[in-house]
Amino acid sequence: MSPIIAEKITHIDVGEAVAKYAEHLRGITEVFNSHAQTLGLGVRLNSDGAIHSIKSNIARVARFVERVDDSGVLHDSQLMTALDCVGELLTAPQNNGLVLGAMQSGKTTTSLAMQFAGPIVYLLTGRCLYPIYLITSHTSQEDQTKIEIARFLDFYGELTVEIDDEHSCTLIQYVKQAGIDPFFQYSPTIGTYREHVLKKALPDTMMGPRLDDFIQRRTNGEAIARVAELCRRANSKGYAPLLIIDEPQFGASDRFVRVEDDFERRPCVLVKIFDAIDTALGADKGDRVFIGLSATPYELHDLEAVWEVKQYLTSAYSGFNYFGGAVIDAQADVSPPRTMSFANLASELDVPFLAKVSLQAYDADPHLFDRFARQIGFAESQECYRREVEKALSAAILKLAEKGDGVMGVCLRLFNNNSRSHRLLSNLYLPADKIEVIEYFGAEYRGKSVKRAIRQRSRKNLPFLIAVTSRARMGDAFPNEVKWFFEFSKKASNLNALLQGLLGRACGYGKKSAVVMSAENAALVDDYKREQGGYIYKTSPHSHVVGTYRRGAPTTLIKVRRDSADPIVNRFFERVDEEVVKPFVMQGEPTLKSRRKSGDQPFRTAPLIRIAEEEGLFDHLEKREIREKLYPTYPDFRIARGDDEVMHARIPGRKLRYTMTEDGDNRFTFREWGGDDANHGGVRSRGYGARDATDREAAGDTLEPQVNMRKFDPESGELIDDKRINGVLVHKQDRRPGNWRAEMVTLPLVSPVRELQAGEATFPVAHSPFAKLMSPEEVALAATG
Repeated sequence: MSPIIAEKITHIDVGEAVAKYAEHLRGITEVFNSHAQTLGLGVRLNSDGAIHSIKSNIARVARFVERVDDSGVLHDSQLMTALDCVGELLTAPQNNGLVLGAMQSGKTTTSLAMQFAGPIVYLLTGRCLYPIYLITSHTSQEDQTKIEIARFLDFYGELTVEIDDEHSCTLIQYVKQAGIDPFFQYSPTIGTYREHVLKKALPDTMMGPRLDDFIQRRTNGEAIARVAELCRRANSKGYAPLLIIDEPQFGASDRFVRVEDDFERRPCVLVKIFDAIDTALGADKGDRVFIGLSATPYELHDLEAVWEVKQYLTSAYSGFNYFGGAVIDAQADVSPPRTMSFANLASELDVPFLAKVSLQAYDADPHLFDRFARQIGFAESQECYRREVEKALSAAILKLAEKGDGVMGVCLRLFNNNSRSHRLLSNLYLPADKIEVIEYFGAEYRGKSVKRAIRQRSRKNLPFLIAVTSRARMGDAFPNEVKWFFEFSKKASNLNALLQGLLGRACGYGKKSAVVMSAENAALVDDYKREQGGYIYKTSPHSHVVGTYRRGAPTTLIKVRRDSADPIVNRFFERVDEEVVKPFVMQGEPTLKSRRKSGDQPFRTAPLIRIAEEEGLFDHLEKREIREKLYPTYPDFRIARGDDEVMHARIPGRKLRYTMTEDGDNRFTFREWGGDDANHGGVRSRGYGARDATDREAAGDTLEPQVNMRKFDPESGELIDDKRINGVLVHKQDRRPGNWRAEMVTLPLVSPVRELQAGEATFPVAHSPFAKLMSPEEVALAATG
């Protein structure tokens, strides 16, 4: 025995290790039994046999206590989620299901805990489920999943599932004792279920299914036939395939490829797999079940044909605890990772040029770079720009490494080109004695998980930089040591791409990560958080949003409408008609005419802002309950008061104020309004002519609220909208005379806000494998969206 191994063994307190493992099994048993009772499953877990057999397999204890991470280790939240799924399998009218969980929240281990579904369903109903894990096409995920399921079955394979005869449960009537395998009835463990019950489905496998039978990558070619044959053989022996699909939205729609002068539809891998399984099962194709697990299931989330279970979380999790406008786990106090723009980090680290870093410009064609350079005011060559980018990135990375507590990591997603990524990393000239660089791309890391790549680095005492190219999406789990993620993409194409990229990798248990992004992506994340995961943006390539959704440009305006049926707003407009409109507007005219001056001033003023403040209008509109009622698409806002300053929208550093008189009147403008939201509006003065101001630039340096006017018949009160007919301006001689009143007032906000409106639902596109699950009502609704 080598001295190193001997030393390691002597430092292990075997008795303490055994006690720790046994306590873990007891804890899992307690959570299982408590939650199973809450759900009324009518089963319980017994850990006595597993604990009693510990001494005969002490190596298992060593593997449990010496593990470097929690891969395959079951936690309360994951077990509870899996049991919720078992309850749905037993009772839900739908055949298929979905586990909705936040990113990196333990859905993989939840899927492993679905192993309990086999013995539970078998004991209660006699129905045999054959679990098959359909993972993504990434070999690294296959590697990680095999490790996790092997560990899971090693740690929990001897736990016994029992029927609790003392607990009153309606599901007990489904128990069919005559059909239960006697070996399994004698020892109803996950291990027995795999090695004896499921062995009948695969007669050529003496010890039951291997990991290669359980885990299948979603790839073209032989893999499809292999999955179909596996399901056929299992079904021929009376087993229902249970397809556990990780990230079911991955590649979940057919592709259309141009072939000469036409387009050819090529089915996606999932369609091929489903079709091959259905063909293999024949008349029993309705007995296959799938359960998808995803943080961004835009293709499945709103389908009535799919039951849904939400992943339980704990307050140790960092991520986005909401989806589709609803909270996932209301009992968990969860915060998302920190997100910021490159400009924000540039200020924080005092690396100014970081605010101008763009890998698209760094790698762009010369004419595209020239356009970018003009936008940011960079006057030198592209080669000079590249050197400045490299110096800024190098300085930022080293400063982050120096300020980190203990060993920490920084992740960069670079080009989708390994050689160019390698060249950029080389040009950073990061000192080898201060930080270790891991290039997580190329053949060296094919099939190797991120965690393993980081764990196998050379100098574990140093901070590290891990650079990725096309990797680091969905199933890739980063260890907690990675504190900073640099996402250089300019603008996410859809919400799935935004969330499943480095932003999703920064989420997880025990993580305190920050993600640095473009200003556009950082703003999109802020909007996503504000709407609690609502459908405010394109969702994914394989789904579409039903219902109006919009993400407007930032606005500095708030429009107060007379027809809002709010008593304070009504009082405000009554006073505006009396104290603002009456002194200036000429009634009985076909067009809006008003006096343009107040006394000896060269412009008009009235107590518009003073009326609003005296009536408490500003404070009233800013109250959350009023804002959500009158302005449901607005976030928190603050309307500019009489002494507030507003930043100029296009000239940094220039501030605007109201033009106020000594008695508190303010400069304003009238404008005819057609009753729609396409009204011209602004907070800067529109005084461009000599009658308003001799200095055109100065005219734009004051805040001018707008009083938006509409014409009405004084006898009937009927509105007269005749400024345009069919979009064409009407000559004033052809317009009817009438009286005028204020219908809307446009006021400036202190800071710009973005209007958001979320869509109602998302459905799979027509060429998705999940489109077949849509009901006729959902198909009709999707057609309107």
